[in-house]
Amino acid sequence: MHEDLLARAERLERFAQLDPGNHALRLDLARTYHLAGQHEAALGALDDTGDAVGVDQPLALRGELLLALGRWDEAIALYRDAATREPASAPIAFNLAYATWASGAPPEQIVALFRMAVELDPSQQRAWRLLATVLSDAGEPVSAMQTIEQALTLAPEDAETLRVAAQLHLEAGQLEMAARHIDRSVAAAPASAEAWALKGTIALFAMDAAAAWKSLRQAADLAPDDVSTQVSLAQAALMQGRARHARSVTEAALQIEPGNEEALCLLGWACLCDDDAATAATAFSRLTVEAPQNAEGWAGSAVLALAGGRNDEARAAVDRALALDPQQAAAVLVDARLRETAGRSEDAKAIVASLLGTGAGGPITGNMAALLGSAPARKLVARQQRRLGRQAQLASRQH
Repeated sequence: MHEDLLARAERLERFAQLDPGNHALRLDLARTYHLAGQHEAALGALDDTGDAVGVDQPLALRGELLLALGRWDEAIALYRDAATREPASAPIAFNLAYATWASGAPPEQIVALFRMAVELDPSQQRAWRLLATVLSDAGEPVSAMQTIEQALTLAPEDAETLRVAAQLHLEAGQLEMAARHIDRSVAAAPASAEAWALKGTIALFAMDAAAAWKSLRQAADLAPDDVSTQVSLAQAALMQGRARHARSVTEAALQIEPGNEEALCLLGWACLCDDDAATAATAFSRLTVEAPQNAEGWAGSAVLALAGGRNDEARAAVDRALALDPQQAAAVLVDARLRETAGRSEDAKAIVASLLGTGAGGPITGNMAALLGSAPARKLVARQQRRLGRQAQLASRQH
């Protein structure tokens, strides 16, 4: 399909050279390039149409192209001007709000624009979802929850809205409600990798590693190149005491995205559980060099140094970790061991077992607070928040 569109665009280019005054042909060329994902070329072709083709069609297409190219300021100017001429247009209001949100404007400005969009057309579920997301990001969880529940009264079986509701309940620590909403989302859209991934994440926080593995495996089958899903899948394996499997999954994730910080972190912990201190050291060392602000890299290095009896090195690494994140669980544990054992090295695997709340090689048995504080799992909610943001930015535009 992509090749067919490019071939058609090439033919249209030749025709346009023979008939430079044919503005309708140029507009067709711009649309073809846009459908083929060649947005810069599409915008160039659209600019060549001039003003002869009217206002409405070029406005819609130009807006799509500016949004696709991430030229937020130009898109804002375009839609703001359009809104003054068509103040009752819900699509224009939505796109103005969307471009403003993507530009990183202050939350209060974005909230006002999305509220305008849903007032003009309450059926716009995308507007409701983004409004709830912005409110959550702005530190207004109650308003965010009220907004998403209002959206669900209008479309109770909308899979994406149910997924956002599940995410908000997860962030609030309401695991039962999160599970209910994500189950409905999966039922409504069984081919959604995002829904299965969130279902797996919720299961991880509910300490049901087997259920998490099943859901995350489904998500990975639907989106095999999604590194976040692979990292969560490895976490589920580690929770079940399957360190070698966790390691292989994480290594596969790093083949997709070699510098992924979360994958490197989890690889380090999995290798420690698999009695491979050398590979763990390589993973944590890479983190301290490539992402020096990542506390987990320093914490992992501290664990290894402590295991090798290099207490001064362990102290330096743990101090770096705690300066970056005073709550970093592995660093807190190493700090305590250094204070308690003064000069005695500890087994690295035992440290990781204590961190994860496991028995020797067994599944996690600690409580929820311990899981949320553990290095491999502490960023699961943040990962889902980033995933949600990426999905929102990739959502189809309303014209």
